[in-house]
Amino acid sequence: MHQILGHRYALIVVLAAAVVARVAVLSMKSETVSEDRDAYLAIAASLADGNGYTHPATDQPTAYRPPLYPIVCAALFAMGGGTTAIAILHFVCGMTTVVLTWSIGRRIGNAAIGGLAAGLVAIDPLLVGYTAISMTETVFTFLVTLLIAIFVGCTGCGERVMDARTMKAATGQRPMRLSPDRRRQIVIGVVFGLCAMCRPTIWAFGILMTIVWFIVRLRRRDARIEKRWPPWLLIVAVLLTVSPWIIRNAIVLGRPVVMTTHGGYTLLLGNNPVFYREVVSQPWRTVWDDAPTEFSQSAWYSNLESKMNQQLGTAANEIQRDRWMNQTAIMNIRKQPGMFIRACWLRIRRFWNVAPSRPIAASLPRPVEWGIVVFYSAILIGLLLGFVRIVRNKLSNWIPLCVLVLGFMLVHSVYWSNMRMRAPVIPEIAMMCSLGLLGLRPSRDD
Repeated sequence: MHQILGHRYALIVVLAAAVVARVAVLSMKSETVSEDRDAYLAIAASLADGNGYTHPATDQPTAYRPPLYPIVCAALFAMGGGTTAIAILHFVCGMTTVVLTWSIGRRIGNAAIGGLAAGLVAIDPLLVGYTAISMTETVFTFLVTLLIAIFVGCTGCGERVMDARTMKAATGQRPMRLSPDRRRQIVIGVVFGLCAMCRPTIWAFGILMTIVWFIVRLRRRDARIEKRWPPWLLIVAVLLTVSPWIIRNAIVLGRPVVMTTHGGYTLLLGNNPVFYREVVSQPWRTVWDDAPTEFSQSAWYSNLESKMNQQLGTAANEIQRDRWMNQTAIMNIRKQPGMFIRACWLRIRRFWNVAPSRPIAASLPRPVEWGIVVFYSAILIGLLLGFVRIVRNKLSNWIPLCVLVLGFMLVHSVYWSNMRMRAPVIPEIAMMCSLGLLGLRPSRDD
């Protein structure tokens, strides 16, 4: 009992730290909530005003940004809330992510792992900082953590199995037609679909988990696995969740866009001769802003627009533009495969970077910058130790976490990458780090 109370008090301390950190950032950076860096707020305002999902620069229907976050913000605007409501949304999602991390850590590890992981998430600089920025990081991180929680059985969805006689004796009611396992498939499918509508990167996790399933199925000819899989209800739930977006794009844009029309730009942004020359070929920590004015990112994009308009015409829609940029990026990769490999290595290092990039670091006090470096360096060391423990001890419950982190890293080894791109998988990184630092010794209250 004493240990149980101790762990509960530890969770209270962790939640208090999470509250203090997020309230402090929202208080000091309240103006950044109103900044619309990726036009999510403009799209949300258009939706709330009844003008549809349109691009603010053209007032034309768009699929340039994923729809979930603008839709949620539009709902808040329609109910009379402003950016304060968005700040509250971010705060609630951030706090819930901390609790989910604690729950997952306890479920697949022990109370100590859950507590340490939750503590790391509570004070993580990236997650805390993006609480005050109107972008998808906070909401998406919550959804991804919820997805993992359902995967490992932290939500109670489908956890208790009763036969018809037991259920009737316990509740006096007939059992539901859907078994707990099937209900769990549906919930996983819906949450995965919501993740995909918030940020398409999650599709990599789905693909890799499907590969893992096939490997397990080939290695274990188990009748129970054959009976439970393939998870048709999960697949149907995913399709039903994302289908409104796909159908809308087919009707409005003339093409059933599954993800967004932004992928071509992010692929080309990190795979073009100027980036290869001005950043990839330069020393570590070189940023594009260091390049001469004629080779800066803005100059590159201006030249890109001119070239694209010449080849496609100024009336080209965003689907045509997205396809053109995809094809151009692939052509650049084929022309310079060696530079592409070097760029991939650079993007992987940026994904795992422990220090803020120089434009951000310049705005931070030196002690804060070094504190972030020490914090993330310790986490990466713990992460490596945790991965070794998972492989050595064959901890199958940890596979979804490993697959999730791997999927995000692989996506951003090809597309544009920086520290921000790993924010959605920080809870999983924190849990693997806690496993590496603490080990897997069961505690009495687990």
